[in-house]
Amino acid sequence: MTVDELISAEVAHAIAHEDDPLPAGVTVTRPNRTVLPVSLAEDEYKLLQERAQ
Repeated sequence: MTVDELISAEVAHAIAHEDDPLPAGVTVTRPNRTVLPVSLAEDEYKLLQERAQ
């Protein structure tokens, strides 16, 4: 299976189960976030944007 196929399968699963209740005992938190500066070539940035959509 390719990376694109794996990503597509995960997206499909997430969409199919987005309204499922969380398992008992799971607590949702928002951890501190860290900003990580990264330099990308233009084509890498475009690919990142496409995958993020």
